[in-house]
Amino acid sequence: MSGNERIAGFWRWWAGRSDRIAAAIGAGTVPECSDEISAQVDALHQDLQWELAPGRRAQHALVVTAGGNPELRPLAERWFRTAPQGDPVWEYRPARAADPQALRHDLASGPHTLGLDQTELAIAIDEDRQLLDVSVHHPLFTDMPEEPRNRVSYLVLDWLLGEDGVERWVGAIESVVERPDDALPAEALPEIVDGLAERNPDGKWAMLEGRGEDGSVLLVTARRPLKWIDYPLFDQHIGVTLGYTEQHPAGLPSPEALTWLREAEDELTGILGDSAVLAAVATVNGQRTFHLYADSQDRTARDRASKWTEATHGARVEVYTDPGWRTVSRFA
Repeated sequence: MSGNERIAGFWRWWAGRSDRIAAAIGAGTVPECSDEISAQVDALHQDLQWELAPGRRAQHALVVTAGGNPELRPLAERWFRTAPQGDPVWEYRPARAADPQALRHDLASGPHTLGLDQTELAIAIDEDRQLLDVSVHHPLFTDMPEEPRNRVSYLVLDWLLGEDGVERWVGAIESVVERPDDALPAEALPEIVDGLAERNPDGKWAMLEGRGEDGSVLLVTARRPLKWIDYPLFDQHIGVTLGYTEQHPAGLPSPEALTWLREAEDELTGILGDSAVLAAVATVNGQRTFHLYADSQDRTARDRASKWTEATHGARVEVYTDPGWRTVSRFA
């Protein structure tokens, strides 16, 4: 059974159970329904997670989430995009939403009970990558092993920014035992993220350069911000490579070759239109590769790219699944 068939089956089941589950929330008897819900979510994929939460525009929200796993995020997104239209009772989410109020409560972790309002963060801002590296500290971390410390840290960030917000704005995450000298209250994080977003309202491109042992130059132009979470269905990498013979000793194209490559890029991206997004362009040793991403369940971009390469001298295409955009992550 395909993923789309499993999703359709879930929504057929939900149509006959949503009223009962809403009533169970009101009566405080959700545990009686949890095994049934779990079975239906497991039928989508056993590693998906679910929860019932208060709604923003409705009474309740049903959340089916990849739990930070890029491999499953497209499935959660397709589940969400085929959901019934929201109504006064139910709304639907493909990721956990931010809930900063949760930091006003205590969190039990093994033998420890953490007052989350004591959590502090040290934040390093990378303006170029539009990412924050975050160190998370709590006074009780001194008594906790690394794994539960890390779990608490991720939960705190999820509550502050939501799952997608963490993926979009946070780079490295570290739980630290020693309190950083520049520690800030945890609730400052959303405002810092808002400031980073406001300083970078429009997309731009960054140029990166490296050199191989043979003296060849690798030149990369990459989208900024390079964030796959902004395109959660674009889980398919389409690599279109063009060879050029007129080049400098370091392997970069001559002015004539560069003009041809730019014209080819404009033609290719024009043909693909909104069916794909260009994430990065890498040039090295007489070859330029356009790293494109598209929806693996929509053949439009793949077919158009293949047709274009067949008609273009020196072009070839390679297509494979790449949720999370690992191929271009080194350019982020």
